[in-house]
Amino acid sequence: MTEMADSQGIDLFKVCAESKLYVRSSSFHPIDPVQACGLYSGEVVILRGPNHSARLSPNWTIERQFPYESSALSLEWNMTGTKLAAGCSDGTVVVWCYPTGEKQIFKLNGPLNCSIIVWNPLNCDVLASFNKSADCKLVLICEAATDRSYELKSNQNVSCVDWISHNRLVCGYDKGTAEIHEIELNDKLTSKLVKKLFVSAKISHSSDPYSLSEGDVGYNVSSVVWNEELQLLASSSKDSWIKIWSMDKEDPIRMMQSSSSCSDLVWSPSSGNEIVEKPFLAGGLENGSILIWSPLYKIPEKFPSLFFDGHSHELYKVLFSPNGRFLASTDTVGKLVIWSTKNWEIIYTLHLSGSHHPCTISWEATSSKLGISETYGQKPVMNSIPKKQLKSFTQFFLFPFN
Repeated sequence: MTEMADSQGIDLFKVCAESKLYVRSSSFHPIDPVQACGLYSGEVVILRGPNHSARLSPNWTIERQFPYESSALSLEWNMTGTKLAAGCSDGTVVVWCYPTGEKQIFKLNGPLNCSIIVWNPLNCDVLASFNKSADCKLVLICEAATDRSYELKSNQNVSCVDWISHNRLVCGYDKGTAEIHEIELNDKLTSKLVKKLFVSAKISHSSDPYSLSEGDVGYNVSSVVWNEELQLLASSSKDSWIKIWSMDKEDPIRMMQSSSSCSDLVWSPSSGNEIVEKPFLAGGLENGSILIWSPLYKIPEKFPSLFFDGHSHELYKVLFSPNGRFLASTDTVGKLVIWSTKNWEIIYTLHLSGSHHPCTISWEATSSKLGISETYGQKPVMNSIPKKQLKSFTQFFLFPFN
């Protein structure tokens, strides 16, 4: 069944199913009015609306269901929306073709699961998956077109990854380095190290952030994000430095030290903004602040950075809407804040009742809807609905700013 509740002009849509377990992950389709919801029981439910502008309830209905034995810790569509990948709790990565539902299963060798999925935006058949834990030293590369996989192994723990070309991947590690690997998509998947970046180092004798050497043990690299338009890589690390890298330089070309360590970093879309020169970076900091930085601003001294406070706990995720008009942020205790990128005022705040876990967020293709789901998925989000009536759910928010 579905239920609708109105709150300050925002439509709150709950998807309920006859199950003893809950929605664990969700993701909007990049093109169509479609939403995938991964149930804790293992099933993935596909919801579809008649069009992008349709109100969620009662118009969005279950289009089909993809059965699986293990719950999806994360769900991600590829750029064309033709494939849906799930990082599952049993250590598998499952890829469904959409809309046919044809299934491929890739298995990680070892006790860990692949809870994070990163599709290659320039090669829609290839993805990387890893577990952001203290003892994960490999990235699983999957090529859906040929049903092949490859384990990219390291002697360091993997903390973040991103694709920078159709066959090149950057991996950030817990000891302060990042590596760019070229994946050979031949008869047998292999890889070779192309470039090594010394992002951060613990240096007692110098405060110079350029003074990095291979012998140093550095601070954890928390984010690496590629900008295809600029051909630049941004990195953040636990020492609070954010750096911009060009692939033809050994050292960063721009850098700044924020007021706190940056937990999550994202580039803005290419759309215009009256205040900040585009593209710019948004960072979610450990102290609960949002950092806005335009590293390519023509006069850096005039606009070095902006900081905004909307959270009191460490940021977990920051995500721009596709049209660039909004920024959504969530923290480690489940608080959601929606910002206007025009004036950086808070549009909406929600603290999920009874939730003390991070929440994942996903924007609908036209930027009119936002999906949010609790990553642990073990308790109802809204206590106002009796627990015996709420068996499985996710939440969506409809913003009337078209």
